[in-house]
Amino acid sequence: RIVAEEVDALISVPVHKDHNLAGVSLGMKNFYGAIHNPNKYHDDHCDPYIADVVSHRFIAPKWRLTVCDGTRAQFHNGPGRAPGFEWPFAGVIVGGDFVAVDAVGAALLEAERADKGHKSLAEENRPTRHIATAGARGLGESDVTRIEQREV
Repeated sequence: RIVAEEVDALISVPVHKDHNLAGVSLGMKNFYGAIHNPNKYHDDHCDPYIADVVSHRFIAPKWRLTVCDGTRAQFHNGPGRAPGFEWPFAGVIVGGDFVAVDAVGAALLEAERADKGHKSLAEENRPTRHIATAGARGLGESDVTRIEQREV
């Protein structure tokens, strides 16, 4: 009700982390907190359900900013905290295109997994398909090669 009736703008502030089913839990998955019984939307790696949730008329049109907290990012064994799989990314990923922020966050997490000798998320049967689905639906840019990134 609050999101539907009282809010004009939304900001998602997720933690940069791995997810045992969706591959990553970033800005889009963060909105599972806005729905009833989110546990029912985890089949098929949360795809297309994450895109369904964020495309809703109460979310997508109001979503203005994502600030992904990567001060202690987690590249494996999420979504619960697993200190043995944290890395000191020590940064944030910020953007107005929520799909692009998630795509960049997923790419950074994949790079860290590779650096640590882990299989890719797809090889572990935890693909981040929901990001491509959101991009295909026109919700934002999912192709990291087409996303302008600036490091500050």
